[in-house]
Amino acid sequence: TFDAIEDLINLHNEYREKFENALNTEHAAIWDGIATEINNIHSVQITGRQCQVK
Repeated sequence: TFDAIEDLINLHNEYREKFENALNTEHAAIWDGIATEINNIHSVQITGRQCQVK
């Protein structure tokens, strides 16, 4: 949904510093955290990988 995509953009911006300071191998875990937050807010089931490529 549009709201979920908007939240994805906002959460990515909130996590920007974590992405910048994390090793590349740690990015998947950050994306998983973003996906979990979106899944808790909206009635969708997405993965961290889906968030990453969106």
